[in-house]
Amino acid sequence: MKRILLAATLASASTLSLADFSLISGNIQFHDDPAMSGNNDASMMLEFNHFLVNNIDRGRMRLFGRFDGIKVGEQTEGTKSSNPVVTVGVEQEYYLTDQFWVAAGYHHTMQDGDLISARPLIKAGYFFNDQFEIKHRTRFHIDKTGTKDDDVYTNTFLIYKLSSLPVKLQYNHAKLWEVKSTDHEFQVAWSRKGFQPYIEYRDQKDGETSAFVLGGSIKF
Repeated sequence: MKRILLAATLASASTLSLADFSLISGNIQFHDDPAMSGNNDASMMLEFNHFLVNNIDRGRMRLFGRFDGIKVGEQTEGTKSSNPVVTVGVEQEYYLTDQFWVAAGYHHTMQDGDLISARPLIKAGYFFNDQFEIKHRTRFHIDKTGTKDDDVYTNTFLIYKLSSLPVKLQYNHAKLWEVKSTDHEFQVAWSRKGFQPYIEYRDQKDGETSAFVLGGSIKF
């Protein structure tokens, strides 16, 4: 009887394991349309993340800073250059089960030191098994420049890890609802220990333009 009770206890125990860690990621993007790279040959993105387990039971907080539109190469003749966009943010995750999590957060987006967009968001994700995952984010873009309409930006990710190779496949369906623009992003990553490089193809603005991306991330 004691063995049966012990087995039942172990079976019902949570396998969720959360720990603090940091993640640095970046990429270089080559766009068909130079305007998508800030009128340069290419552009770079750098992002710094720290995830920490906090006092909320089964919760974890994400703190991050991101630099978008770092210019690479020559500027297109006769065009005006722009400085990188900087975003800082915080997100709070909460695991309802070992497989299902939800989150809420806020992104503060700036350029030249001025706030250009306030972006509250909600997220959710589900791990079907060790190989397949789906997650979604809805982010509200509240314009602070007075030159654009507010918008809603959604991302739906499908992620699959191959069982026979250290390879992760990812598809991202990204959409801006107010301007009615949809992107399809296809990524292949080497899910090795240490630095994880990836390549990505982006079909952007409903097929009007595209981009090839080389990037990677490292967790520590």
